Amino acid sequence: GLETLLFRLARDAREMMTKPENATACLKHIKETLTQNAPSDEQIKTALPDLILSPEEARYVLVQLARGMQSKTKEVMIDDANIEHVFPKNPSDEWTNAAALEPLLWHIGNLTMLGRRLNRNVANKGYATKQPYYEAITELQMTKQLARDYSVWDEQSIRTRATNMAELVNRIWSFDNPSFV
Repeated sequence: GLETLLFRLARDAREMMTKPENATACLKHIKETLTQNAPSDEQIKTALPDLILSPEEARYVLVQLARGMQSKTKEVMIDDANIEHVFPKNPSDEWTNAAALEPLLWHIGNLTMLGRRLNRNVANKGYATKQPYYEAITELQMTKQLARDYSVWDEQSIRTRATNMAELVNRIWSFDNPSFV
């Protein structure tokens, strides 16, 4: 449905923009149409516990979420950070629950942001090692909050964290938030 909607909006924009003075009306039409067809906050909250992202999607979504947590006005750059998998791609033996967590590797709840250099220091280590490191070393609020909120890292923690991200997701991707839209 979204693909059809976007093609329809592109067609509408092409027709409306035959005259430059229609630009404001065209933008208003696009915004109103997208707002009317956007999922509700509750739909997003319900969907997040099962959200698995591709690497490209994960980069975009995590950067936006980290920026939103770091600065409501997008004044803090997150560009030097990269995606950190709390449960890593190549887990050490410390991960006794690796079989259960492997399908959740790219789950939104398992991802955070961490500086490249800092990421190398804890890359594949267990959560007991990562948690205090996340809280003490990084300045990224997203990662500090994760460390404060979760004492263990398991499937329930991943899904709970995703659900807890719903308010932030809804704030960032709200058509009423000109700082982000």
